[in-house]
Amino acid sequence: MNVGANYLREHVIDAARIHYTITNAGGAPNIVPKEAESWYFVRAPHRKDVEEITERLFKIAQGATLMTETTVEIEVLGGCYELLPNDVLFELTYKNMEEIGAPAYTEEELQFAKEISV
Repeated sequence: MNVGANYLREHVIDAARIHYTITNAGGAPNIVPKEAESWYFVRAPHRKDVEEITERLFKIAQGATLMTETTVEIEVLGGCYELLPNDVLFELTYKNMEEIGAPAYTEEELQFAKEISV
C-alpha cells in the first residue's frame, strides 16, 4: 500500500502532498503482521484535487488487497475546503444590504478616508 502511495506522488499535481504514517505494523520484524494500519493525509490547493487523489489512494489500497489476498477498511476522518461558500447567508446579507441601502458619508468622513488610504 505505502509503496503504491509513494509511486502515486509522481502522478499528481506538483502542489499536492501525500503524507502518511504507519500507526500499526504488527510485532516482530520479518513477520507479516495479522493486521496493519496506515494514516494518510492528502493536501492540495483545491478540494477537487484532494478528492481525486484520495480516490486514487483508495484504488491503491484495493490493489494491495488483491496482491496480498487480504481486506481493507477505509475510514475518512475529515477534510477541508479552500472556499466553502454559504449561499443562503450570502443571499440574506445581500437582501438586507439592499433594504437598508448604502451608507451616506459626510465630506469630512470622505476626506479622512482619502487621507488614511495613501
